[in-house]
Amino acid sequence: MRLGEPKGFPVYTVARLDPERALVLLNSDPAFTAAWQFILRPGDTTATRLIVRTRARWKPDIALELVNNLLIPPGHFIMERKMLLTIKALAEGERR
Repeated sequence: MRLGEPKGFPVYTVARLDPERALVLLNSDPAFTAAWQFILRPGDTTATRLIVRTRARWKPDIALELVNNLLIPPGHFIMERKMLLTIKALAEGERR
């Protein structure tokens, strides 16, 4: 299964899927490699914690360093926050 568009955006593949426990997506590009993990940790009988981690590595390049360290983090934060709020609402049975 693939996530993303080959035209300018990373394409992720499912590297690991443990139903109700974990989803790990990997992107392997010659210039950019990334892993995106979604882990479920059981809490008490009424709660589950969702942990999301992202790791990325890229070939040394001054332009990529600037983009990946200055431009990507704010956009990624906005996108991921919206995604997590939507997941929370869906998990709690709220309609959007």
